[in-house]
Amino acid sequence: MTHQPLLTQTIGSPQSGGSDIIDIDILGSGSESDLAPSGQEPTELRTDVELGAPSSNCHMIIARAAQALGIEMPAEPAHVPSLFDDTPGQSSQVFVPLLADLEGIVTKEFAKPSEAHRWSGLCRRLARVHGKERIGCGPAPPMDQALGAFLSPSKSVLGKASCPSKNTKTMDAMLAKLHGAMAVHGQLVNTGAILALYQRQLTERLGESGADTAAELHQVSTLLVKLMKEQATAMGRATASFWVARRHLWLSQSQLSGEDRTCLLQLPIVPSAMFGPNASDMLRQAQEARRCAREASTILRQSRGAQYSRGSRGSAQRAPSIAPDDLRVQLDANRRSRSARDRRSSKPRGSPTYTVVVDPQQFQVLASEISTLLTKKAIREVKCDQRTGFYSRYFLIPKKDGGLRPILDLRSLNKFLRPLKCKMLTVPRVRQAVLPGDWFATIDLKDAYFQIPIWEGHRRYLRFAFAGKTYEFCVLPFGISLAPRTFTRCMDAVLGPLRQEDCTVEFLGMSLNASTGTLSLTQKRQATIKDCLSLFRLGARVPWKLCLRLLGLMAATVHIVPLALLHMRPVQRYFRRLGLCPQKDHRTMVLVTRQLRSTLLWWEVPDNLAQGNALGPVLRRQVLSSDASLVGWGAVHEGRGVQGRWTGRWLGQHINLLELQAVFLALQHFLPVLRGRHVLVRTDSSVAAAYVNRQGGLGSLRLCKLAHLVWEWAYPQFLSLRAMHVPGTSNLAADCLSRGGPLPGEWRLNPEIVSQIWARFGVAVIDLFASRENTHCRLFFSILRDNPPLGVDAMAHQWPQGLLYAFPPFSLLHTLLQRIQVEEVDVILVAPNWPQMIWFSAIAPLLQGQPWELPPRRDLLTQAQGTLLHPFPQGLRLWAWPLRGPSF
Repeated sequence: MTHQPLLTQTIGSPQSGGSDIIDIDILGSGSESDLAPSGQEPTELRTDVELGAPSSNCHMIIARAAQALGIEMPAEPAHVPSLFDDTPGQSSQVFVPLLADLEGIVTKEFAKPSEAHRWSGLCRRLARVHGKERIGCGPAPPMDQALGAFLSPSKSVLGKASCPSKNTKTMDAMLAKLHGAMAVHGQLVNTGAILALYQRQLTERLGESGADTAAELHQVSTLLVKLMKEQATAMGRATASFWVARRHLWLSQSQLSGEDRTCLLQLPIVPSAMFGPNASDMLRQAQEARRCAREASTILRQSRGAQYSRGSRGSAQRAPSIAPDDLRVQLDANRRSRSARDRRSSKPRGSPTYTVVVDPQQFQVLASEISTLLTKKAIREVKCDQRTGFYSRYFLIPKKDGGLRPILDLRSLNKFLRPLKCKMLTVPRVRQAVLPGDWFATIDLKDAYFQIPIWEGHRRYLRFAFAGKTYEFCVLPFGISLAPRTFTRCMDAVLGPLRQEDCTVEFLGMSLNASTGTLSLTQKRQATIKDCLSLFRLGARVPWKLCLRLLGLMAATVHIVPLALLHMRPVQRYFRRLGLCPQKDHRTMVLVTRQLRSTLLWWEVPDNLAQGNALGPVLRRQVLSSDASLVGWGAVHEGRGVQGRWTGRWLGQHINLLELQAVFLALQHFLPVLRGRHVLVRTDSSVAAAYVNRQGGLGSLRLCKLAHLVWEWAYPQFLSLRAMHVPGTSNLAADCLSRGGPLPGEWRLNPEIVSQIWARFGVAVIDLFASRENTHCRLFFSILRDNPPLGVDAMAHQWPQGLLYAFPPFSLLHTLLQRIQVEEVDVILVAPNWPQMIWFSAIAPLLQGQPWELPPRRDLLTQAQGTLLHPFPQGLRLWAWPLRGPSF
């Protein structure tokens, strides 16, 4: 019998860098005879002596192995002979030392015993045993439906059986996890047995084969070591699962809450005790943390000002809010006495949270600003007996003009507010609203938010304390989440009457040139960008915060400066690769490299920043449709199509890259008719449309580079370029061209022309050569297999009675005329008037009336539901011929 190899092996190269140099796939395990060498009987696994014998070979082998590995053998226990035994006895107990590395692998699984098991890739390959269900190592078997109905009467007999209670469901899940770990261990034992038997065969042949057998033996031994490691992991996980299940069994009989049980189940396993010595401390800490969280939640709810407490007379009294900074004081008080907290429930809870400024200079600036706010009547001082409310920290930030803007830190208050959507004015909306020749007037509202007063009942939520005094805002402050929408809505109401008087009112923050009709950056903004760029010298180190500021300045120009977003993409990609956090790494220094300098060159050219975009709306765009397939590409503009096939390096590229390249090729082909126009590209690829509209992107580098080429080429050619995603069903013409179309036999005659033919020669009832897309009759034969009502290939079927209509492929004209000559049928034939063709002479004998020349028109022949026009219909010289076969 020929020996069949039990496994195949792939030896990785040293350069692979992987931890598993030897990757072995188990193909299967045969019978015992398959494990034996050719021409030998199967060898049984047996031990010559018992493990208990101290003089056994097994004990000596283990001792020699421990000595070779530097492992200390455990001392043998002293043997006390029996008084009834007169023969000298020896110890029958032999201890194997515990391998320290194995102990670490097993106890590692004890740290988080309740976590889901995630096996390594090598373990999954070694445990992929065929027929594992036969030895109980498959998935945990489900409960029998019939018995499940008895154990859980609420479950249907036909439904999936499940445990009746939450505790039993949890126990069942834990036991299933234990079974899974033991199943993996059993499969690894099977694989280890195969490798061990193979190793013994290699050992027997070691002296015969030489170096090859030695190398094979080394690989098998290495794999066995790795398998033992995975077995140790599986054993540790099985032990951990057993420990958690036993814990749950005991906890399910206690009165602890579900949260406390979960906390105890997740404790690390200590083999000396079921829950470990720190279980009680961990339980107390978890209970204390949950109690503090509940108390904090209660106090924060009371700070909304909507709580009511019952008085001694049964009346309801509003409980005022507290300052967020007093939360810790309240928590401490609540921990001391619940009764004291109940007594305070009907008393004012808040006390002023003072803003403390250590710097004397900043103190004077803040005091001066508060005095200015009092003069403007933006704030007012609160009386001593009315100081309960919601207090926030108050600070100042510098304005662009050098002044200071007061900011109330309302982040805590904003958590209780629900901001509505606010549609702010954007630069694209300004460009569309302003036309060349408009007159402009600038209105700059000083302290714009201060124009909006606050209702007196809500002012107590906008309080702050400073220098022993308490103040509250009487007007809309900066920092509240509702401020932008509130101010916009109020200004819309104020400016409404002006719009009714044919006045155009917009909020502008850029430079407008009415004579040239352009929108551009101001000189001040250009200088700001230039100053920021001057700090990015080659070899310099700049803070990460400055890099973010540069990106912000660039982002503010994308709707004003042409191609600003396109040249911002390389800068974004460079900073993104650094992996720095915008919030946490402000002080991290970034080295200015040559690559970064190359991305900033375009921004350092003054003429680039001085360019502007045209004002006014886009009233009309030239529409171009494009599509790509893995075979080719196609595009259509006003019914005219173009197509091509992928060759060279474009073959096999990703479809998104092909779609974007199809857009580029389509724009280049139709450039003569699109130059100087606003162009809209329709494509069924949302990715290609996004990379065109966003002038690149941060995803695919290849797509970004291709989008850069498209925009660099298209900017001077077109007034504007936009892309729109359309479903594939709305892009049939370009799709047809990209797949090698148009099909010669799929041209459809214009329905208006067909109606004129029906009026001249009668209404046909059967279309001999059609498809579901181009037929003009309810009954038709099809050239393609699209389930036609009369069948496929009219030339292979008997034609029904009635007037027939035929507009066949020109290659079938001769065959069609020959059949008409031998059958008694009436046919309206649409065919070219080409007297030089061999089939043309057969038309005259069959004519039953005056033929009619089809009038020339651009859309005489179409495909793809009328979106793809024939390139040269007038060259066909189509006529309608009324024909009749001879009568017999």
